[in-house]
Amino acid sequence: VTVGSPPDLSVTFAHPAIASTIVESLTFGQRVSLHRAAVRSSATKAEALRHEVACAPGPDGELASRVLAYGRERAAEGQFLDASRWIGDAAALTPNPPERGPLLLETAHAALAGGFQYSATRTLADPQTPQGGYRDFLLASIAWLRGDAAEAAVLARAASDSDDPHAQAGAAIVLS
Repeated sequence: VTVGSPPDLSVTFAHPAIASTIVESLTFGQRVSLHRAAVRSSATKAEALRHEVACAPGPDGELASRVLAYGRERAAEGQFLDASRWIGDAAALTPNPPERGPLLLETAHAALAGGFQYSATRTLADPQTPQGGYRDFLLASIAWLRGDAAEAAVLARAASDSDDPHAQAGAAIVLS
């Protein structure tokens, strides 16, 4: 950790477990102060955002928007697992609960696009992830990747019967 420019403080740890042990022993206020200082001295956009997310006291629409934009940039670059993590952080930071569900679906979709079935499945199991055609399409895709053609067909038909045109288009691919 380096704080300030030029550095007022620079700390390195011999092992990652030591760093996490020390950080976890700090009070919440100390961790927030440390992350805020790290934001100012971050060398990359990702590093600064990671520290901003870590010290966010709760939902923050402006931060959620920036984190979502970065997650979508990562998806456009083909970094799907990283993208899904950022989009998931944006969902957690979103102050408007109705906006959270679609972001969780996008989180699962990004993970699945990269072939990360476990991450997608875990996100789809979250009770805040909305039920519906798009979720059915994503679950059908996971079933298909697992080799469960019967479950994939049932879920794809449910997605196809939904009012969601994206779910219908995806279901058509799974069913073909």
